[in-house]
Parts: sequence; C-alpha cells; structure tokens
Amino acid sequence: MEGDFDAPHYEPVQRGERAPIRKHPDNLKMTGDFEGRPREDAPLPDRVPVKRHPDNLKMEGDFDAPHYEPVQRGERAPIRKHPDNLKMTGDFEGRPREDAPHAERVPVTRHPDNLKMEGDFDAPHYEPVQRGERAPIRKHPDNLKMTGDFEGKPREDAPYAVRAPVTRHPDNLKMEGDFDAPHYEPVQRGERAPIRKHPDNLKMTGKPREDAPYAVRAPVTRHPDNLKMEGDFDAPQYEPVQRGERAPIRKHPDNLKMTGDFEGKPREDAPYAVRAPVTRHPDNLKMEGDFDAPHYEPVQKGERAPIKKAS
Repeated sequence: MEGDFDAPHYEPVQRGERAPIRKHPDNLKMTGDFEGRPREDAPLPDRVPVKRHPDNLKMEGDFDAPHYEPVQRGERAPIRKHPDNLKMTGDFEGRPREDAPHAERVPVTRHPDNLKMEGDFDAPHYEPVQRGERAPIRKHPDNLKMTGDFEGKPREDAPYAVRAPVTRHPDNLKMEGDFDAPHYEPVQRGERAPIRKHPDNLKMTGKPREDAPYAVRAPVTRHPDNLKMEGDFDAPQYEPVQRGERAPIRKHPDNLKMTGDFEGKPREDAPYAVRAPVTRHPDNLKMEGDFDAPHYEPVQKGERAPIKKAS
C-alpha cells in the first residue's frame, strides 16, 4: 500500500421537515337541530321456563369402556441403497501449493499533528452515601379497652392414646413359581483402535538451527512527541442532594358554606356480643362393632447380592 488513504466523508443526515397540511374548503354545512333516536326504558327480560318433554330413552345393559393397548415401539425400516452406474475413473490430482514466504509487516508511519493536552486533570470526587435515618414510629391512642375477667376454655388432662391392635385379614393371594431376576453381564473395557498414520508428501527442507539462544525481548523505544500538559484542570464538583421540602398546600377559597345545625346519626353504646349457645341435635348414628386397623409388618433389610468379579 503506497500513498495516503483518503477516507470518504459522509455528512450527517438532517431531519426532514414535514410538509404543511392543506385542507380544502367545501360547502357542506350542518343545518337544523339534531334529534337522536328516542330510547324508552327497556324492562328487564323474564326467562322462559324450561320445559322438559318426556321420551322413551332408557339406559339398559352394561357399559363396556374401550380398552386401549399400550403402543409398542416400532421397528425401523431397513435402509435400501439402490445401485447405480456412477464410478470414479482416473487419478485425482489436487491443486499444487507452493511454499508461501513469511509476510513482512508494513512499517508504521505516524503523521505529525497539532493536538496538545492543556490544563490539569482533576478526577471527580464522590462522597460516600450515608445511611438514612428511620422515621420515628407514631402510635395513635384509641378508646378500645378490655373489661371484665378473661375465662379461657377449661382443658382437662387428656390421657395418652392407646393404639388398637393390628389385625391382618387373610386372603387367597399366593406367590407361585420361581422368580428369575434378569442377569446383566459386566461391561468390559473396550479396546482402543490402533492409530493409523497415513503417509504424505510433506517434508522438512533445510538444516535445523543448532544452539539457538533464548529469545531476548527487543528494547522499548519511546519516540518523542509534542504533547504537553498545560494549565489547570477543574473537575466538576457535585454537591450532595438535599432532602426536598414539601410544597406548601394552597387552599383556594370558595362560596360553599354549611348552614343550619348538623345532626349526626345517634349511636348507642353497643353491648358486648354474646355467643349463641351450641345446640346439638340427636341422631341415630351409632358406632357398632370393633375397628380393625390395617397391620403393616416391618420391612426387613434385604440381603445384598454377591459381587461377581469378571475374570
């Protein structure tokens, strides 16, 4: 790349102005008074009584629900490969590739300019935020009071419950035959496929370099420039935000006045509510016979199957 590169300069696109709205005059005018459609008060509709006609439809016989068998896993169709007459003839010759030389970096050219740094740079200073104070809790008084003595519900000493004996009812369920558990053979460690290295035509040319010293970092060269820090830099100072004051309430005068005496609703002292006595109606329900709870035998610890080590 030689010479100077002049990048194209694009001017910013300005916001377009909206075309003025043009309203054409016409001779349409509204004359006379507008009378809407009269609407009378519609009465609430009455629901028509439901009339059920008799029929001769009766449910007879037993209802058999359809039985759906579980869907089995389908078998994959075999892959069928059709023969053809396409064949590869001749030798395959790839594109020849020559040894590409190492690329050399273009030297960096720095053009001079008139940009200078002036003034001192003062970083902004932020004060730590303090924890706010909690507003005091204000509890308003009221006229609610507890009168009289509080009598709780008497509680007698409840005796410890006795568990009913467990009764196991006999049945005709029996286990017949021998149970053959599935036998899983231990998975053997697979053998690694042998590594097959295909030959190629890549060869190392030239002589290897002997006694190569360790790489030494190139010294850093700092080029001089005309950038200087001049003048004082004044950073913006932010004052802490104070708590805003509430605007005064401004009440506008009006001509509304209350005339005469205000008589509120008379309120008599409401007596304490008395709970209605509980009335238990008699019935003919009685508990008869003995209650036999189901008996569960404790689960015994199973025996561990012997470990079979594959030889």
